[in-house]
Amino acid sequence: MIAWIVRFMNNCRNPNQTRRGLLLSVGEIEDATCMVFKLVQIEVYQKEDKSITSLRPFLDKKGLLRVQTRITERKDSDEFIYPILLPGDHPVVKRLIFEKHVQFCHTGIQNLLSILREEYWIVKGRKSVRNVISRCVVCRRYKAKELQTSPVALPQDRVRDAAVFEVTGKLIEFSKRQTKGNEIKTGDVVLIKDGHKRLDWLLGVVLELLPGKDGEVRLVRLKTASGSFLRPVQRLCLFETTPWDTQNFLKEQFRVRRNRPIKLKSQSETRLEESKEKTNVFTRSGRQVKPLVRY
Repeated sequence: MIAWIVRFMNNCRNPNQTRRGLLLSVGEIEDATCMVFKLVQIEVYQKEDKSITSLRPFLDKKGLLRVQTRITERKDSDEFIYPILLPGDHPVVKRLIFEKHVQFCHTGIQNLLSILREEYWIVKGRKSVRNVISRCVVCRRYKAKELQTSPVALPQDRVRDAAVFEVTGKLIEFSKRQTKGNEIKTGDVVLIKDGHKRLDWLLGVVLELLPGKDGEVRLVRLKTASGSFLRPVQRLCLFETTPWDTQNFLKEQFRVRRNRPIKLKSQSETRLEESKEKTNVFTRSGRQVKPLVRY
């Protein structure tokens, strides 16, 4: 903005000369920047300030206060060897710090301070940089901490006195080596573990077993509502009762009831005959599947 104002003033003072183009040149931008820094220094350092005496300031050809560092023998740019002296609490300097902070992808305090010291010597620079970064909205969003809540009480099944294995789950999770009776087979109904909650796990049926070179089954082909795909055995949880065992058990119960002679008997005699005629079906873990009894 200052560069455009200076160009407008020059065009008004010299109307007979050829007007400059639409774009600003590098020299015009540098002259405007020096003018802004000179105004800041005049506003802050009008009188002799003892706080900057130890920095050995001096005026350059453009009238800017610069710091005389101890690397004068280094072969580098004049801006790096003699940085411009700026106050840390001035609004213009704070805008300069914030512009560099955004330009270099919201870098941290130490890195931003090193970048600024390549051209400027800001009094109390670390404090000023920390103050500007603490007000950056983007940085504050990324540094926001999650809310912490007090832990809930444990359920009764986990705190009450109980016998060993009295409270167990209903799923069998596969490991690398399967024990006898827990081997996966074609037609088994499984839950497919993923990153979601257990209630959101997909339900599938084993279509094919894919054994490795050693004969161990570590990969299976599954069918779900969304299609068929491959999954490792370690990511599956098997139901205790397969659909074929359940179907055979229900068919056996229906056959027994269908062939039973029609005869009026007491309720106790009926239950006794059903208990003798029923077929015992066991799950993979050895539990007996009991038929449904209607009272």
